[in-house]
Amino acid sequence: MNKKAMKKVLETIINLVLVTMALLVLFGIFKGLTSLFTNKDEASINNLNELANLVENLEKGDTKEMPIYVKEEKFIVGFGSTITLVPAQCDLEKQVKKPIDCGTRPCLCLCEDDECDKKTCKTFDGNFEFKGDPCQSAVIIGQKKPQTVFLRKRADEFLICTQKC
Repeated sequence: MNKKAMKKVLETIINLVLVTMALLVLFGIFKGLTSLFTNKDEASINNLNELANLVENLEKGDTKEMPIYVKEEKFIVGFGSTITLVPAQCDLEKQVKKPIDCGTRPCLCLCEDDECDKKTCKTFDGNFEFKGDPCQSAVIIGQKKPQTVFLRKRADEFLICTQKC
């Protein structure tokens, strides 16, 4: 093999190594950026699960408070046994429809805009309603930082409030 051919082979190998390294760096950056967004979604889902556990374990007359994080453009809404439409983020013009999978059972759902993903709904046994503030419905509006919610169980309703209730 002559020097010219050897030089061409070495240049090709070096270029392949550089391209591979650049792709690995870009992949790492992409993965890091996507984890920033998915972690917030996961945190919102985890908090929905914790809230659902509190609802399941709350005894009549009990009051609990819970720090909760919900991603800014999302919200958690409580649908009671008889409620099928709830104002989206307290906006009376936009209604959120109870997912079909909840049926006639009460459920808590993580929603965005005016849609609730059935995969992020937690259903409960029994017949009760979710109530709350500031918009009469149990709605926890996502914010940049965690907030505290207060839960209170009455005979046939759960109150989920952003202030003591």
